[in-house]
Amino acid sequence: MKKLFFLLALCLLVAAPGLADGDGDNAAESGFNGNLCRHQGPTATGESGLFTLSSGYTLCKGQWSFGTYYNVWKRRTAGVPGRDPLWNDWNYQQDQLSVGLGYGVSDKVELYASLPYLWYDADGVEINPDPAANGVPFLQGGRLNGRTYFGNIDASGLGDLRVGAKIQLAEHDDFGFALNAFVDLPTGDDDEGVVTGGTGFGLGFDWSTGDWIFNLGYSDPGSSDFGETSGQVDLGIGYARSLNERFEWITELVGAIKTDGDGEHDDADITTGGRLHFGEGDNWAFNFGLRVDLSDDDINSNYNPVGGLVGLTWSPKRSWDLTVSSAGDCPGRVATQPTGDSCGGEGNSYGCGKDVQLAATPDGDCCTFDAWSGDCEGNDPNTTVTLDGHKSCVAHFKKKGPYSLQVSKETVGDCGADGNVTSQPAGIACGDTCKGEFECETSVQLKATAIEGVTQFTGWSGDCGADGSVTMDGNKACTASFKCLPPPQPEQVFAVCPKPTKKDRRKWSCDSAREIVYFDGESALVGGEQQAKLCDLVAQLNHCAEVKACITGRTAASEDGVYGDYRADAVQGFLEANAIAGARLSTSDSCEGATPESGSWADVYLMP
Repeated sequence: MKKLFFLLALCLLVAAPGLADGDGDNAAESGFNGNLCRHQGPTATGESGLFTLSSGYTLCKGQWSFGTYYNVWKRRTAGVPGRDPLWNDWNYQQDQLSVGLGYGVSDKVELYASLPYLWYDADGVEINPDPAANGVPFLQGGRLNGRTYFGNIDASGLGDLRVGAKIQLAEHDDFGFALNAFVDLPTGDDDEGVVTGGTGFGLGFDWSTGDWIFNLGYSDPGSSDFGETSGQVDLGIGYARSLNERFEWITELVGAIKTDGDGEHDDADITTGGRLHFGEGDNWAFNFGLRVDLSDDDINSNYNPVGGLVGLTWSPKRSWDLTVSSAGDCPGRVATQPTGDSCGGEGNSYGCGKDVQLAATPDGDCCTFDAWSGDCEGNDPNTTVTLDGHKSCVAHFKKKGPYSLQVSKETVGDCGADGNVTSQPAGIACGDTCKGEFECETSVQLKATAIEGVTQFTGWSGDCGADGSVTMDGNKACTASFKCLPPPQPEQVFAVCPKPTKKDRRKWSCDSAREIVYFDGESALVGGEQQAKLCDLVAQLNHCAEVKACITGRTAASEDGVYGDYRADAVQGFLEANAIAGARLSTSDSCEGATPESGSWADVYLMP
């Protein structure tokens, strides 16, 4: 047991640089996320782990691992019963070429198998332990796999097929704990002496925390037809540190305590080396390590305690990758909860079977979520994906719209016409109504054009501004208002007024006065009745040379408002045709002394 305490202290010393790096920014690498990104094995015997130590985690469901190793161990044979104890210190070399496979049956159960080919080799040492033996040397000997050897050991052949299962019992943050059990089936070349010829088994516990791995178990090589074999307590401690995306530094300290107490030797080895991946995030890796036998020295002064290993492995990460992206004719973002760990690829890595919530958010008011594709489906921007394999989800975004712009034309009056509507940018087509489609957030400027002499544009209403502008952030409706114009003023024929008689002079007052000129309904024609009235007004204005006249045209409630203007123009035109200077005349709706009235006439206000 002293040796094991020494080995533990030595292993801690070797791992000290890694512990020092565990603080600060690198601390997260040694936690749960670091383990997600680490490639898990396989070991020389097939299960996920380091070189020989098994981790407390399992492969994810459906994951495969593969490894082939060439290992060299330095060992000592067990003593031959009844022989000199010095014979217990015979050293031999064990070479092993193995192929191992692992498979995740579920996220918590991993099956594995390995098949080795073994070589045992040792050169005998001649010793003379007893001077009284007349100088006759003895060949050193020992027991191996139940067989007794003297002189040399030269045995090789196919080893037993190992099949096993690892069941993960607990997992929390950076802690994993698993039960490991295996059976060595008696399929090897027992006649060659490389195996016992019996069924072996093993049972133990594996746990991982951060960068550390611990193993404790019991194994038995199986009963031999040639002699006794011993079970053993197996224990080990390992340290694995990801120095970058391609290289993991691995150190293992492994010991075996024999349980039969019949002269078999305890074993202890320390191995340090690394796992170099062929590319960043590549599953293929080259494994190498230097191994030193830490067991007690022996009587062979030529003993070399150094061995090692080389290997080629294919090992997936102990996680699944989730890749999210966006597509469509407008931009958007996808958020994940929780956030996975980046392992150097495009996606995030999550533990086996983890549920990840995705939320798709469009960028801008004119963008909307459309649908999911890939390993996600549906039209809800919030969805959940279960990582039972590598998953890829694509959020599709689309532009809102195009939106419709409908323009109605509303006309006051019975002229049977309205006007035309155009837009900038172009896109409005007019029939009974005017309509068009525009992309979201397009600024549209509408223009209404009346029919000359028939209608007049009076303004916009609805979703448009007063100037006819509208921003297309939804379906919009606008109304262009027109009014019918009355027929154009008829051509007037103005008569020349006769000179006034003396009897008319009584009307020639130069004081302020109001004269009323009546017209027929919906007419502004200056007929005989109006001309007679206006001729008296001409005589009065000629008599009162300093008097000016302000004319207000009136419109009846049943008439179009333009008749008032026509009537005022008709009165002014008659007066000017009869030599009244235009500078003395004016038309206005608010002549001095005028009050708002409606009717079919024109008021003339004399202003001295």
